[in-house]
Amino acid sequence: MLLNPSTKDSLVLIIDDDQSVRLLTERLVMTFGFTPLTAADGAKGIALLEANGDKIGVVVLDMTMPDLNGEETFEKLRALAPGLPIIFTSGYEKGNEIALDERTVFLQKPFKRNELLDKLKKFLDREPSAAEAGSRRGFAAEC
Repeated sequence: MLLNPSTKDSLVLIIDDDQSVRLLTERLVMTFGFTPLTAADGAKGIALLEANGDKIGVVVLDMTMPDLNGEETFEKLRALAPGLPIIFTSGYEKGNEIALDERTVFLQKPFKRNELLDKLKKFLDREPSAAEAGSRRGFAAEC
């Protein structure tokens, strides 16, 4: 079982099969002052968690992916790290597949940068500085 330290230096693991969404989310995470790790599918995301689990503070997980879908990936992530916070994202309305709780929230695509920031701050111990949060303010209002 991997631990979730939820520290200032925690990584944000982004798992999304859509390259443009993945890259944009990665850039937003960096502008907030957090460090991203990215995976193009659930299997790669699980491998990154296994390799970096003690450093990952939160996962941003797409619900709709080929092969290992969001729900299957979620179950494997939970088995490895039961306390790890997960932010589900989808362009579709949230289904009943996943029970949301204090460690699991939903973020509807397209999302605004501040919506993502609010979800990240909920789980990570630090807030980005005013300079970090304000940098590239016009960059990518929506994902």
